[in-house]
Amino acid sequence: MWGCGSMPSAAESICCQEIDSLGWKLHGLNCITQYENFLSVCLNIDVLRTAIVAMVDVREDTVTEPLTCRLKRLTAYRQFTYWVHQDLRKGVRIVIPACVVLAIRREFPEEGGIYTGFRDSVTVPYLPG
Repeated sequence: MWGCGSMPSAAESICCQEIDSLGWKLHGLNCITQYENFLSVCLNIDVLRTAIVAMVDVREDTVTEPLTCRLKRLTAYRQFTYWVHQDLRKGVRIVIPACVVLAIRREFPEEGGIYTGFRDSVTVPYLPG
């Protein structure tokens, strides 16, 4: 389907085939983005909208329409991490395979094509509140 591509850093250039916790989901596929559940969990707009509503509800915030591509992209990354690793708490940052990042960016592109990329928890300062 999409496959791995070039990423800005070595840390971000990981292939889904290199992630042990994805083995059972790959079912002999060449790429996790070919798995139908990837499409359902990470790219389906209704699933993402529900995840966004749940997230803002916990934060006692409101959803602003229309949803931006950036918000959909960040939610899709979060969905993938929960789906694969079942862990995403404060300070836990896990590199997402290049194929997944590129598939999500294709589906929800940033105007101008400038993306932040992966920042581990050491480079991301904790800001209370």
